Parts: sequence; C-alpha cells; structure tokens
Amino acid sequence: MAAQQPVAALSPSADTAPLELVVLGSGGPGATGRAGSSYLVLVDGVPRILIDAGPGSFARLGEAKLSLAKTDIVLLTHLHIDHAGELPGLLKARAVSSAGPITFNVFGPGGRRGQGRDASFPSTTRFVNVLFGKEGAFGYLRDFSASMAIKATDVGIPRKTKQRPDTSRCVIRGRRCLRATECASCLDRTPMPSAILSAFRNAQTAPSVLR
Repeated sequence: MAAQQPVAALSPSADTAPLELVVLGSGGPGATGRAGSSYLVLVDGVPRILIDAGPGSFARLGEAKLSLAKTDIVLLTHLHIDHAGELPGLLKARAVSSAGPITFNVFGPGGRRGQGRDASFPSTTRFVNVLFGKEGAFGYLRDFSASMAIKATDVGIPRKTKQRPDTSRCVIRGRRCLRATECASCLDRTPMPSAILSAFRNAQTAPSVLR
C-alpha cells in the first residue's frame, strides 16, 4: 500500500482575513474530550501570538497543520494547569520549526500570596524561570534546536478594578456568552474585525510581532 502523503500546512491565500483566531482548545480542567484552553492569533494568515497553552493543545496544533515558526508572543491569562500546562511542549515545537535564534515574549499575571485557604500563585517571571531557566525543569530547551531567549513580563491588575462577566460577542459563535467553555472546541479560522487589527498594528509590541 502506498505511503500516505503528508498534508500541506495551511498557507495564506488571497482571501485570508488580516486577523484570525484559531481555537486549539476550549476545554476546562476535566477530561471531557477537548483540549485545554489555547488559541492562536493569525496575522495575514500566519500564526504570531499564542494565547494560553492548555493540555492537548500540542496535538491540536499538529491537527491544524499550523506552524509556530513565526510565533514570538505568548499571552497567559492565568497560571492554572488547564491554561498553561502545555507551554513547554509548544515552545519545543517552536524551537524545532526554526534553525535561527528565537526570542519569546511571555506576558502573564503577577504572583500573589494566598490568604487562609486561598491558593498562592507564582508570578509569570517566576513560572518561566522554574520551567526554562538555566537550572529549570526544561532548561535544556535554551539550546536544544535553536538558541532560545524567553523574556517574561508580569502584568498587574489594579486592585480596585471590579471584574465583571464578559458579555461581549463571542468571536467563535457570533453570539453573546458568559463563559468561554460554551464555545465548542473547533479548528474554525474565524475572521475578526479589522478594527482590532488596526489597534494591534498601532500597539507598542506591533513592530516585534509583524517583522
């Protein structure tokens, strides 16, 4: 029987939206058959930003036939396992996709010390150092396939800010919802408003993202 031919990776085409969102996973902490939370932002058809890295997203990335060769920004919403547990595998996938030096900019929450029965969480800087620092659990990735530098930034939230349920229109289903887990896990490449792209291009991080 003839060997199965590999499926070509998705590539930008004339009708590619300027800004798209690929859902690699939208599952929660339970084993429900869906990958944990993870999303890729595509700029002109090319994956540039990884948002969260939940368990199972590594396999979903392969199923989507997408390359992380141009991805250099990681946004971590919070450091629960179902949102950050697969970060080492995804960064390794990025390392083997390019022979040149890599610089990752990782943005995430600052740490907090739990009071009473509340859980404590490390800062994103501490989290990245424990995983990828010189003596970290996966420190070998710094020179595994390509020279890799990881710059972590802690993003603080004003204490007086009252967080309200997100009732904005869901970009996956085009309807209003209160929980991200209401959206089915899929590989749909959903176009996002051009206004977001304009804001993205004008942001301070835009030059490093779009080069």
